[in-house]
Amino acid sequence: MSEIEKHAGVPAAPVSPLSSETESGGRLDVFADGRRRRALAYLAECDAPVSFDELVVAIAASETQSAPDTLAEDATKPVAIALHHVHLPKLLHEGYVRADADGLVLDVEETALDAL
Repeated sequence: MSEIEKHAGVPAAPVSPLSSETESGGRLDVFADGRRRRALAYLAECDAPVSFDELVVAIAASETQSAPDTLAEDATKPVAIALHHVHLPKLLHEGYVRADADGLVLDVEETALDAL
């Protein structure tokens, strides 16, 4: 388990035969993680750019099945760390998300979202 995973409260992913095939990136790797799928699904529902904090709260609420306004910091902090250090860089690199001055925007053709 990496230091980021320890601090983020995210369990280490089990090693699978597909790991070496997906390390270089691509759709399979992007959609392999539930948190990334939730982030993409949330961004797909939004008509306007989304702030990082809004995305964090939405993901944490989804994962804990809680109302967004009832979340404590111990529910949002691990999500924020993991999104910032792991998931958003991957989504940005693969071209699924675009970050601009207004916030995070889903930047992919609708047909590519069929994998969600």
